[in-house]
Amino acid sequence: MRGYIDRVSEVLEENNCKYNIINYPEGNKKAVDIVATTQDKRLFIIRVPPDDKISKMEISDLKNMSKASNAIPLYITTEADENFVIKKDIIVGVSIEGLMRILKGEKMFVYKTRGGIFVKINNKKFKEEKEKLRLSLGELANVLGVSRKTIYDYERGFSDVTIEVAEKLVEIFGEEVLGDILSDIPEELASSDVDNDNNEKKSNDSLEEKIKNELKNANYKIYELSLAPIDIVGIKKDKEKSKLHLLAISVEPKNKDPNIVLKKAYEGNKIAKAIGSDFLIVTRTTTTEKLVNREGFKTYTMNNITELRDEIDSNN
Repeated sequence: MRGYIDRVSEVLEENNCKYNIINYPEGNKKAVDIVATTQDKRLFIIRVPPDDKISKMEISDLKNMSKASNAIPLYITTEADENFVIKKDIIVGVSIEGLMRILKGEKMFVYKTRGGIFVKINNKKFKEEKEKLRLSLGELANVLGVSRKTIYDYERGFSDVTIEVAEKLVEIFGEEVLGDILSDIPEELASSDVDNDNNEKKSNDSLEEKIKNELKNANYKIYELSLAPIDIVGIKKDKEKSKLHLLAISVEPKNKDPNIVLKKAYEGNKIAKAIGSDFLIVTRTTTTEKLVNREGFKTYTMNNITELRDEIDSNN
């Protein structure tokens, strides 16, 4: 895995991206390995799984963090190549070569799912060219060998096409009719539900439940994470400044060495800075609070949730 992370880092550097490697949690189960920002301000959250596969919980975390921060969620896999990506839910699997193409601004329009291989089309360009050539639904359906309803779905972006249909579309409309899988991800994330259902570790943690309740009472939308140095991201719209306010919170794990908590704080802060979020830590003991505080992090203890409430209210 380290070799792949080093290779991804090299590709990011070659394309003048700013990035941070995230070293928490330790072990094979984690949601984020790299957070990167391109020169054109695109934010990528990248997972580099050691066994080339990504779990449901990792997908859930990637989806939640990307939805909260308007980032593009990627994972590195040898199942993809430079010409096509893998789609799992809204998460996109890319090869190293595919990542290079993406960072250079090239379109990726072929993707593979369990259902087969498909091509993303630009539905607006599709409709525009169809009208320019004065083709009816029936006429185009006959040429492509599909139903009128399928043409209707293409126009509205409800359906993508097979490779055979894509080749015919390019012959008729030109390559501009081909879409870009990554360009649609922000819209897909915005219209998707928050995925907190796969969050298994939090069900019996009363401290995290208290924090979530405080955020809910202050009208924050909550995104939970299980395999990252940040446990909760709260987001709400600042009415006066007309922008979104993000609050990332790391919670001290139960029965862990305080130095592990400190590492979690450093790694969580990397992500918070990259996504433009305020960052704070909630500890379970005053000993850990003092240790983390000395390093300059904003810290609260589980016995002082009232002060945390004031912190949350100050951002309303």
